[in-house]
Amino acid sequence: MNEDTVLEDFPERAELSGLAAARFDMTRIFLDPVPGQLDAADRALAEERADAIVAEPLFLGALALVGRRSAPPVLTLGTMPPLGRQSAMPPVGPPWRLLGRMAPTAHELLHRVGQRALLGPVQREAERRLSSMGEAPPRTFFLDWPRAGAGLIQLSVPSFEPIAGLPVPVHHVGSLAAPPAGPTGEAPPWWPRVEAAVTSGVPVVHVTQGTAANTDLEQLVAPTIRALARRPVLVVATTGGRDPGSMSEGLPDNAVVDRWVDYSRLLPAATAMVTNGGYGGVQEALRHGVPLVIAGAQQDKAAIATRLRRSGAGVAVTTLTPHEETIDRLVGTVVREGRYRTAARAIAADFAAAPGMAGAVAVLEEQMP
Repeated sequence: MNEDTVLEDFPERAELSGLAAARFDMTRIFLDPVPGQLDAADRALAEERADAIVAEPLFLGALALVGRRSAPPVLTLGTMPPLGRQSAMPPVGPPWRLLGRMAPTAHELLHRVGQRALLGPVQREAERRLSSMGEAPPRTFFLDWPRAGAGLIQLSVPSFEPIAGLPVPVHHVGSLAAPPAGPTGEAPPWWPRVEAAVTSGVPVVHVTQGTAANTDLEQLVAPTIRALARRPVLVVATTGGRDPGSMSEGLPDNAVVDRWVDYSRLLPAATAMVTNGGYGGVQEALRHGVPLVIAGAQQDKAAIATRLRRSGAGVAVTTLTPHEETIDRLVGTVVREGRYRTAARAIAADFAAAPGMAGAVAVLEEQMP
């Protein structure tokens, strides 16, 4: 799903919000593609034998695949917080640590209520569609299909993404990328400004809206540049590949903007990162020990913000368009208070100890006869 084109592809969604929008998204965006997903999977399996299938959590064709006796084992690739029922963290909302031993029960109760009261109509639609395709009835609630799979390969570490109470093996492999290393490409022309800032002790703040939700850079990138314009920091803004356009004109003296930046070059020099909370970018920042400020409210981003708060490696607000005063305050907090960097560095150590790609390959090899 491309967040930027949802309203172009589904103009009727513009009139929906809250629960109605969630039901629409689950039905039209994620259930509608299931016949095509199954057809593609069946054609691939017919062409070549497979020992395992790896699917991301919102590939709902897996809801049918895990119900087939003849299908290979289906593993979930955890590219986002687990949406299904588990006891360590709720899908969204606070971790409820004050409930102590009762927290897992409360989490599961919350999820069951969400299943039946909020997304019950989507579950019934999923059951109807599988039946119409000649598939077996779902073995689980539609978002819980990973519980019926062969295991979860989570692209994170337990200190950020705790997972418990699943009936399948959970493998925290960290990042599939190589360990953080020195950059190999040519430095951008503005890089000496970063080096000068690091040498003089000026905080380097990176801001990005990722590679998908970056059509409107006035949501976070531009407000962050303005919010920090008079602060003793260097702001490095990236547009996720889009042309910076007029944004590159009239920049404050303490800011640079570019389409991309090599994270293996920038993040070791960064003091903090401001982002809308995409899972991959957050994990990459934490892998380098960089604390974060998250402003995210859609899809899985609210859940990611919850996990960041719990980890202690940053602060978050549940909005796509924070006020400049809020950005200034939150960045100042993360830069000044060393506890956030300490927590981020502890998570970075966990990433360094995680098995990475080799661990993911080992999980797949376990499925081979």
